[in-house]
Amino acid sequence: MAKVAVTDTHLTDIAEAIRDMTGSVSHYRPGDMPAAIRQIHTEVVLERLDVTENGIYVPGTGVDGYDEVRVSVAAEPTLQNKTVTQNGTYTADSGFDGLGTVTVNVSGGGGLTMLTQAEWDALSTAQKQAYGLVAIRQRTTGFEQGLLVNGSDYVPIGVYLPYSDASKIICEAYPDVYLSGQRVWGYGNSPMQITGVPTVQADGSVALLGSTSNVYGYVDLGASDTSFTAYLVAKTTAGTNYRRLLSAFNARSSGQGIMLYGATINISSWANDTNTNISSANDYFVGAIKYGGSGDTAGIVANASTQPVTVSKAPLAAGRYVTVGRTDTDPSGTNAEPSDINVKYFAVVSEAESNSVILDNVNNLISEFLS
Repeated sequence: MAKVAVTDTHLTDIAEAIRDMTGSVSHYRPGDMPAAIRQIHTEVVLERLDVTENGIYVPGTGVDGYDEVRVSVAAEPTLQNKTVTQNGTYTADSGFDGLGTVTVNVSGGGGLTMLTQAEWDALSTAQKQAYGLVAIRQRTTGFEQGLLVNGSDYVPIGVYLPYSDASKIICEAYPDVYLSGQRVWGYGNSPMQITGVPTVQADGSVALLGSTSNVYGYVDLGASDTSFTAYLVAKTTAGTNYRRLLSAFNARSSGQGIMLYGATINISSWANDTNTNISSANDYFVGAIKYGGSGDTAGIVANASTQPVTVSKAPLAAGRYVTVGRTDTDPSGTNAEPSDINVKYFAVVSEAESNSVILDNVNNLISEFLS
């Protein structure tokens, strides 16, 4: 082989070429140059190869000019189709593979979510409040098959009855959830039905003008002799001395129901009256009645300055409807004794609660509405 003289200039030029190819600023000794040149060749070849799997590549597998090349390819995120039915922030922990998060916030607009009653009931308070409009399907036949609600305005039912079983509260009505001009009021499966349009007072109460406009409210229990407990925070502004406050009568005769009545409140099962000496006229009171069958019936009354008065009665029956401001839903005017009554709170529970539970709830209603 012919001899070639290699000068410092040649070596400098080779080192400079390596630096140009690699972008390095390293100094290369003559003994370093072969490995550096092989590395340049390997990187150029790898750029041409379609390497998609991790592994060790040696000459003969498509990588020429080097003993072996180790390849580690980062895994691509796996994309999956997902069905999102409620607002929220979703991450890989929510079943979504890949990086980052997905935030869903759909409210109102053209979107309307439909859920069964069981699906709605299974949601937490936060999940319900994350929705916009929701159609809750309660039946699968007939014209009216359920409710239309705005989830973002949802408030847990039983918020003012902390000692009751919330799953048994079929109506809870208070001023914050009354929509002006409407004839239905409250949360629950059986909200208060109103026979006309009530008026909202300056103090926020909802006025049922029974004695002047035949406007009163009621809740349908579904059948007579159904166990229940009902609560009321109200005052009367007009009516006779027998003005009705809260009633559940099967018939307008002795032993056929339980009620609170009067400008001075009586607890009565009709012709069996106990005067509590607590006024309903122009002063707000808290009252409750319950019926669980003969021997499990009572009324409880209090106001901001008195201790609750509890009186047991023993009617033979009770009515299908719990009424506010009138004896019952019978259109006859005889002994109907309607009142003009301003209501701050009304609720019905589908069981006869113990007197201790009722007293605890009554005291809570006093602190919430009369303090």
